[in-house]
Amino acid sequence: MSKLFQRKSVVFMIMILVTVMIYVAPAAAALKAAPLNPDFVKWREARETAANAKALSATQKSNYGYAPSPVNWSHLKGVVYSVAPDSMGRKSASATLPVSYDLRTSMPPVRNQYPFGNCWTYAAMAATEFNLIGKRLASSSDIDLSEWYLTYFAYNDESSLKPGFTNSSDEAYYDAGGSPWLAVALLSRGTGSVSGLKVATPIRSADVYVPNVMEREWKLKNALYLNIGIQKAAERRQLVKETIMAYGVVLARFYWDDDAFNKDNFAYYLRSDFSTVNHDVTIVGWDDDYPKENFNDGNRPKENGAWLVRNSWGARWGDEGYFHVSYEEGTLCNVVVFDTVSASDDEKIYQYDPLGLVGFFGERGKNEVYFANIFTAGAYESVNSVAFYTTAPDQPCEIKIYTGCDGSPVSGKLARTASVTVKAPGYNTVELDAPVKVVKGEKFSVVVKTSSDLTDFLVPGEYALSKHSEKASSERGQSWVSADGGVTFEDVSDPNTDAMNVCLKAFATPVSAHSSGGCSAGFAALALLALVPIILKKRS
Repeated sequence: MSKLFQRKSVVFMIMILVTVMIYVAPAAAALKAAPLNPDFVKWREARETAANAKALSATQKSNYGYAPSPVNWSHLKGVVYSVAPDSMGRKSASATLPVSYDLRTSMPPVRNQYPFGNCWTYAAMAATEFNLIGKRLASSSDIDLSEWYLTYFAYNDESSLKPGFTNSSDEAYYDAGGSPWLAVALLSRGTGSVSGLKVATPIRSADVYVPNVMEREWKLKNALYLNIGIQKAAERRQLVKETIMAYGVVLARFYWDDDAFNKDNFAYYLRSDFSTVNHDVTIVGWDDDYPKENFNDGNRPKENGAWLVRNSWGARWGDEGYFHVSYEEGTLCNVVVFDTVSASDDEKIYQYDPLGLVGFFGERGKNEVYFANIFTAGAYESVNSVAFYTTAPDQPCEIKIYTGCDGSPVSGKLARTASVTVKAPGYNTVELDAPVKVVKGEKFSVVVKTSSDLTDFLVPGEYALSKHSEKASSERGQSWVSADGGVTFEDVSDPNTDAMNVCLKAFATPVSAHSSGGCSAGFAALALLALVPIILKKRS
C-alpha cells in the first residue's frame, strides 16, 4: 500500500469522524419542562386519597365531566390577542359586529350526555360540527359526529400506536372527564371525527360497548387557543365575538352551580372571583342588551349583556338546550376553536405523539429553539404539510424538510423551506407550497425553528406523566432538539428518564412511482447506490 494512499485514507477517516461529531454531539444544555398547570396539580393531588377523590367527584357529577389538562398557559395571562384571520381586519370587524348574534337556527339538534361525565367530547364535537357547517362542508340536518368514539378511546387503547390516557379516577372511563386538549390530542392523531350513525352513543351505562376502530371522516387542521377570562374587559369580549364570526361556535369552560341558574329565564351568573371550572360548553352567540334583571335576585351582574351558550344536557333542559351567561361571569374562560376540514382517504400521519401535548420544554434565557422529528417513509409519498403546537400569538416559525437523512435531522438534503408566522397559540397545521417526495424506507426530517418573547418554553412535548399520559413511549432516533442554532442536534429520548417525544407531525399522500415531476433527493440517492456494484465491477 503506497504512503500517498495511506495519507488519503487517514484524511478520509478524520473527515468521517468530524462529520459524526458534528451531527451527534449532544447539545450543551438539557431542556427543562415548564411547570405543570396548577389546576392539574391540584386535581391530581386530590386523587391521592379516597376522601379527596370522593369530594372531587361530588363537584363533577355525571352531567359534568371536565378534568384539567397539564399544559400550562400561564405566560399568556394578560396578553390580549386575536385568533381571527387577518383578513377580517380588526377595525372593520369592530365597526360591523352586531349587537346580537345567534347561530341556533344553523346548529344541529342539541345532544344529551346523560348519564355520562363526558361534556368535553360534546363541546368539542359541537364546535367541530358547526365549523364544518360554516364552511358548507356539512349541513345541520346531516352532521352528527360521535362523542362516544372519543369517550371510549380517550382511556382505552385504539391500537398499540394509539394508546389511551391514564384513568386516574375512581370512575369508569366514561365518567373520568377530559379537557379540550385531550380532545385535540385524539382528533389530531386521527381518532375521530366519525359519524354518530356509525358509532352511536349508548343511552345507559348498562349499554356501553367497544366501538369498531375506523378511519376519520374529518381532519382537525387547527385548534386555536384564546386564553382569557372573557368577562374582564370589553376588548376581550370583542375578541371572542370576532372568533365566533370567523370560525363559528367555540368551546369554553366555566363552573356550573345550580344555585346560580335562574330557571325561569334560563340565565346564569355565579360571581367573578371564582377560578375553578368543571364543565365544557360552546358559545353560539351573544346579546349586548340582555337584561341584567333576568338573573337571580341578590346576585345580579352590574350591566346588561350575555353570551348565548349551548349545553349538552338535552333539548328538554333550559331554553331547548341553550341558556344565557352574563358577560360578567368570571368563570367563563379559555376559548378553543376546532378548525376542521375534509379528511383525505389515503393521507398518512407520521407522528410520535399519540397522547398529544403534555407540556412545553425550553432552556432558561433562550427564546429561540430548534426541534425536529425524523420519520421513515412507508411508501413512495408526497409530504404536503406539517403540524405542531405553538405557545404564543404571532409566533414566527421556519420549517425545513430534509430527505435522505442519516443520523441527524439535518444530515440529508434540504428539500423544502417554509417561513410562516403562526397567528394563534395551540395546534397549527402548516401547508407546504410544494410537496416533498420520499420513497419507501427513506428517512426524512421536519425541522422547526421558532421563537417568542413571552416564554422560554417553546418545544412542544409529549412525555410520560403520572395520572395522565403514563403510556407515552419513545425511541432513539425519533425526536431531536438543538441548543446551538440548529448546528448540532440532541436526541431527546433518554432511557434513564421519562419517555419524551416532540409533538411534530408530517402528513403525506401516496404517489405513483411513474408520476411526473422528477424524483426526490432520496430516490436519486438510492438509484445511484444501486449502480455502485456495477461501477465497481467495471473498474475491477
